[in-house]
Amino acid sequence: MTYTTDLLEKGYFSEVSDPALVIVSIESACNLECLHCYWEHGLTKSPERDWSKQLNAIARWGSDLLFAGRILSPQGAKLIRDFYNLTGKKIGIIDNGYTILDPRYRDLLDIYDEVNVSIDGVAADHDRQRGKVGSSRDAWRAIHVLKEAGLDPIVSSCVSPINIDRWSEFEAELYQYDVPLSCTPVLGIGGNIGRMPVFSSKELIKAFEFLLAGVPKLINLLDPKHMQVLLPLLKEFEWQIEDDGYTAVVNSVLVKYRPYSLSTIRELNLQWDGEFYPFMDVLSGGKPVTKDRVLDTANSFARMEHSLVRTLFE
Repeated sequence: MTYTTDLLEKGYFSEVSDPALVIVSIESACNLECLHCYWEHGLTKSPERDWSKQLNAIARWGSDLLFAGRILSPQGAKLIRDFYNLTGKKIGIIDNGYTILDPRYRDLLDIYDEVNVSIDGVAADHDRQRGKVGSSRDAWRAIHVLKEAGLDPIVSSCVSPINIDRWSEFEAELYQYDVPLSCTPVLGIGGNIGRMPVFSSKELIKAFEFLLAGVPKLINLLDPKHMQVLLPLLKEFEWQIEDDGYTAVVNSVLVKYRPYSLSTIRELNLQWDGEFYPFMDVLSGGKPVTKDRVLDTANSFARMEHSLVRTLFE
């Protein structure tokens, strides 16, 4: 029985398996000084220098690796090379487009399995959302160079009130350059997260309906609050149970809901101090992580999500 089925049928988990995917975010000192970013930055901690223990564990688990630092550095590049040399596995990467083309890291292009470049709308909207003039230009340059190198980069976007009004122009640009799109509505309902405005319930419904049209894309739904607001629409879809969540195809759009509790129990996020933290438990205050704590964290989210998931299949 998969964890997804467990969550659907029982609403709780009773065991922890080796993670299918490990997310590494040691490059968390984002040069954009994001206030809205939902990646954990941990700016007050010092980076771990020796990752051999963690890499050996990842190799032992047979896990895939996603490098989600957004900004490459010599330390991050070494981690990627060491993982590849140890396991022979290629990795996925999420990058802002600033450092991935650095000559020091060009050899890594042969190691990437999947490349995601973050672009949040048309140039003016992206630069405003990131608080950095010229960031869109850098990201698009990375896209074009990566394609010339034989890679097939994916654009990963955070959809927000800042960029939704000109989203059609953005999708037209993606269509012109034949770049696939994965997008996620900014987390939360109403108000602001730092400088980032968040959709109200009505705005979220309108934005979601808008995203269901246009170019083929993946819409990632990560926030239970979003699911609750969108539930009347989502109940009309034909949902499939996957190992890591629930998917539905609408027109040429793939909608995916990945419950927090599944991410917590299936993935581990390696943070600055080199210890293993469950994906949604990075604000644990440095407490030791045990299997019991992983289960407790997963089940605290599972209880919240259980009725929501069940409703999709009623």
